[in-house]
Amino acid sequence: MADGPARVAAVGLGRWAKTLAGAIQKSAKIKIVNCFSRSEKSRQDFAQQYKCRSAKSYADLLSDHHAERRARRADLRSGGEGQGDLCRQAHRAYDGRSD
Repeated sequence: MADGPARVAAVGLGRWAKTLAGAIQKSAKIKIVNCFSRSEKSRQDFAQQYKCRSAKSYADLLSDHHAERRARRADLRSGGEGQGDLCRQAHRAYDGRSD
């Protein structure tokens, strides 16, 4: 992983994604760099609100070399590999705690 914040992409941009994105914005350790949803309007709105790129397809998002991790709601709920730390960091940021 490079120096600086972990660069993540959000997949599925509903209420939970926005909750996590709001928490992530409070942290200097994580930065949202890209997002994807099947809905073009959802992608555009999320990208504008959280100042990230918007992928036109899931394949485009997966090929984005700027994103080190992709966070989907299912991964975060099931503790998908590599996502547990991301989720814990987002929750600590949301609660105003640091490591």
